[in-house]
Amino acid sequence: MVEFSKPEAYLKQIAVYLKEGMDQQAYSLSGDFVKKFPSELLSHVLIAESAFRIGRYQESKVQAQKAIRLAQSESDIRFCALVFSTACFQLKDYIEGYNTLKSAMKGKFLPEVEEALLILSLAMADEQKALHHMKNLMVLNRARALDFMKIYADGLAHG
Repeated sequence: MVEFSKPEAYLKQIAVYLKEGMDQQAYSLSGDFVKKFPSELLSHVLIAESAFRIGRYQESKVQAQKAIRLAQSESDIRFCALVFSTACFQLKDYIEGYNTLKSAMKGKFLPEVEEALLILSLAMADEQKALHHMKNLMVLNRARALDFMKIYADGLAHG
């Protein structure tokens, strides 16, 4: 295996692997990236993403949590919290995923985050929170909210 000396080289090759659906190769190279550049935010984000894609949800959660701690900007923190909460969802750690994502938002509202919070609220069977996030989603992106309601209703009808 080729060893890269700069983060950019890792980023480019891992991006190719992820785009091509070569998730195991992305995971393996991301592991090398984290070992070589442990303080690099993107090394943890990429291993979290690639671990998630191969079903290693606990590892994805741990790496996303490390990425949150390394993130400097609000947008990076929110993105890492989304990755973290997605892994939490797969692990059925709904409350932890919800709380982490909610605290990362710092009062801001984004459609994809409101949707994630809505899904986590539904998974927690917290109707009040779910209703709150559905209302927020309706304000932010009515079409997306209506699509979500249709998918959810279809799931209830067939579940």
